[in-house]
Amino acid sequence: MRKLRHPKQAEIAHVAGVSPATVSLVLRGGTGASEKTVNRVREVAEQMGYRPNALVQSIRSGKTHSLGVFVPPYDSHWSQVLEGIHDYATSAHYVSMLLLHKSARERDDSYALEQVQHALDRRVDAVILCPYFASIYSEFLNEFSRRDVPVVTIGQAMPEGIVADTVLSDQSQTAMYQVEHLAKLGHRSFALVTDSQGVGWADCRLAEVEARLKCVPGAIWKILRCAHEEQKDDAIMDLLISPNAPTGFIAGTDRDAARIYAAAYKTGKRIPNDLSIVSAGNLDYLRIAQPTLTTVSHRSYEMGQRAAELAINRASGTLTGKQRIETIPVRFCEGASTGQSPARRT
Repeated sequence: MRKLRHPKQAEIAHVAGVSPATVSLVLRGGTGASEKTVNRVREVAEQMGYRPNALVQSIRSGKTHSLGVFVPPYDSHWSQVLEGIHDYATSAHYVSMLLLHKSARERDDSYALEQVQHALDRRVDAVILCPYFASIYSEFLNEFSRRDVPVVTIGQAMPEGIVADTVLSDQSQTAMYQVEHLAKLGHRSFALVTDSQGVGWADCRLAEVEARLKCVPGAIWKILRCAHEEQKDDAIMDLLISPNAPTGFIAGTDRDAARIYAAAYKTGKRIPNDLSIVSAGNLDYLRIAQPTLTTVSHRSYEMGQRAAELAINRASGTLTGKQRIETIPVRFCEGASTGQSPARRT
C-alpha cells in the first residue's frame, strides 16, 4: 500500500471503507465503533503513516501539552535536571520549550518580560524555573498566575505572594554532612564561602550550616559572601594567608571549592594537610580535581523529574490545593580533600 505524506482522515476513511466521522471517532479514542472497525482504521492509519495533529488537539482541549522551562544548562547539575524534566515530560506526552536569559551576569527586565510573553504566547500549560530565573522574573510571575499557568521552582522557594510549587535539595541534610564530617576530623576553625546575601538557597544553606556549627564545641567561623567572583577570590586569598587561618572550608558550591583550590595553590597551602575542603554539587568538571573533592551530591535528575511531575499534575488538574515544597535527599561523597585537622596531628 502506498504511503501518503501527512494523510488526511478522509483519505484513511476511503482506504478503510468507513466514513470520515468513524475515522475521527476511532483516532481520538472515542467509543461506539465495533472492535473490527477500530482495528481496521488503526491498521490503515499506521500503514499510511498517519500522525495526529497536535495543534488541532490543542485547540479542542485547550491544552498544548508543553512546558516552559527556564532552566539553563549552566553545568552538569542543571544539565541533569533538564534531562529529568525532558524524560518525565516525554513519558507524559509533553514537550519542553527551553527559554534562556541573555547572561547570568546581565539583568535585562525587558528581555525577561519578553521571555515570559514568549511562553504565554505559545500557551504553555506550566512553567519550571531555576533559582536565578525565579529571582529575576519574580516581578513578572504574576503574569502566569493571572492566566492560571502553574509555576514550579527548583532549588529556591518564591517570595511571599508568588504562588508556586518548589523542589529543593535537602539543605539541612547537606549542612549535617558538611559540618559533621569536618568536626569528626577535629576541625574547629571554619570558613563558610557562599553566594551573596539574598540568594535564597545560599541563605537557607548558610543558616543550616551555622545552626550545626553552634552544636560543635569550640567551633569558630568566618563567613565570606561576595557578589562578584573577583571579590570572592581576593577574600579567600586574604583568609588563607591571615594569622590563624581556618582549617575547615565549607564551600557553598563546587565552583566555590574550585576557587579555594586555586587560592591554596597560589599561597602554597596543601590540601588536606593545611586545610580541608567540603563542598556541595558533585559537578562533573571537578571530579578530576586533585586531591579529589569531598562534596555533597544533589539528586539532580530526580529533582528535574519531580518538578516536571508537579507541573504536569497541576496543569492537568490531578494536583490541586495548597502549593507544595518537595525536599529531595542528598548523598555524601567523600574524597581526599578532607583530612585530620593540623591541631589533631600535632
